[in-house]
Amino acid sequence: YSFCTLLVTYKPRNGAGAKGVPYMWWRAVSVLLIIARALGQVTLPYNENPIIGDISLTFDNQGWSYCPSGYAITGLYRSDCDKIYCIEQFRCARPQGSTGLKNCVDYDIRSPFDNQGWVNCPANKFMTALWRTGGCNGLHCIETIQCCEFAYPAVTTTGCQGDTDWWSCLDSRNLCTAPTSMFLTGLYRSSCDDVHCLESGRYRCFQYY
Repeated sequence: YSFCTLLVTYKPRNGAGAKGVPYMWWRAVSVLLIIARALGQVTLPYNENPIIGDISLTFDNQGWSYCPSGYAITGLYRSDCDKIYCIEQFRCARPQGSTGLKNCVDYDIRSPFDNQGWVNCPANKFMTALWRTGGCNGLHCIETIQCCEFAYPAVTTTGCQGDTDWWSCLDSRNLCTAPTSMFLTGLYRSSCDDVHCLESGRYRCFQYY
């Protein structure tokens, strides 16, 4: 056992009262460790300035469109037209200290993304790629999200959840993003089927202890 473990697991014996010195040490160390863990939960900034994932060709046809290896999606750029092939770029980033991606899953959104509402990655995962079918060009043709965790040499978690307001952001040529140091985990669409009907992106930060 470490010294801290011995202190935290120490129980006063031989009738030591609540005010006994050993008991007070035990309580003080317990509180300090709780505070230290809370203060040590740090939101990791981006490793560098976000980079562009060019999907201007891949998203024109059926198949996958990815951020560069090891990166997750933080924003979308659309050109002047209003079909999904007009989504020309991902904005991509990774947190400081990340060594890549792990535990990736291909999350099927064929049914939920045919209608108004949210589609979200499973817990603790971030969006890294989109798959579209061919023969159509509406939002319902986006059928799969690739969702991954960042590989990091520490105990990590996700937090800081929020939703972007893209109500008018994707109505015309524009780059629409999550806040700084945040990564997209989901998308919200309204009842119409064009790109301007992507109204919001759900985001989380990446934290470690």
